[in-house]
Amino acid sequence: MFTVGQALQAGFTRREVNYRVALGRWHRPARGVLRAATSPPTSRGALLAACWGSRGVASHRAALTLHGLLPEPPLVEIAVKRPLSRVPVDVILHRTTDLAKEDLCVVDQIPATSPVRAVIDSGLLFPAQRLERMVERGLYQKLFTLEELGRRHAEIARRGRNGVGPMRDLLEGRGSLLPAAESDNETLLFQILRDSGLPLPQRQVWVEIQGRRFRLDFAYPAPRIAIEMQSSWHVGSQAQMNDADRRNLLQLAGWDVLEFWPDQLREMSGHIVAILSQTLRAKGGEWDSFRPESLQFG
Repeated sequence: MFTVGQALQAGFTRREVNYRVALGRWHRPARGVLRAATSPPTSRGALLAACWGSRGVASHRAALTLHGLLPEPPLVEIAVKRPLSRVPVDVILHRTTDLAKEDLCVVDQIPATSPVRAVIDSGLLFPAQRLERMVERGLYQKLFTLEELGRRHAEIARRGRNGVGPMRDLLEGRGSLLPAAESDNETLLFQILRDSGLPLPQRQVWVEIQGRRFRLDFAYPAPRIAIEMQSSWHVGSQAQMNDADRRNLLQLAGWDVLEFWPDQLREMSGHIVAILSQTLRAKGGEWDSFRPESLQFG
């Protein structure tokens, strides 16, 4: 992929450029953009061509994909400063005039909005739970910090931009001391427990038993209740033995260990809530009187 300007700088004349396009040796995927016929078209190539052809940047869902916060989509979504006279039918276009230098980056040679800006801009495009999963993923991958996200959101929100409300609700309800979730499944389980009204557990808690340290996905340290997420990564004799040994040591130390699988989160959330509620009551104490806002995260 290259531009007409680059071809001219390399020594080709406009007549030679048009001749190669007419012969089918070069293709024009966008205005002012050329692609060698021997190079197969790809979704990222189409995104790059749209950015070069419009002098825009990949934004919203396309930028989230480039940063690894969304699966690879078949769409091309860009942001431009000036309106275009003609918009290709396969391009989703956003017009913006407030992209600062810190909002821009380059990923695989594709100009794009930063992870922070892409997440903020997508506030109205996703349900609140999915937006939260993307934020947790970005925090865990260290694409941005909670402080960076909050600061840039506040700057954009002051200008009255549409879509900042969902992100504001997420930031206000999350809390700054909560560690980032290691997976979407951890975020989903946390959402299930929060929506149920049960007391929220601490996340990623380290415990030491008989000289060995374990990190629990979730834990209620006082009543010694651990919640572990299982996945396909735990399949295999060695992994299963390690899990069994870890579980046995926890139980010997007085911990109740609850294990859940991803399919249960999506299909049996009510069952998960019931199991945890019964376990909390069995441990005694006035657990029913606790609410998420009364707990401190460590």
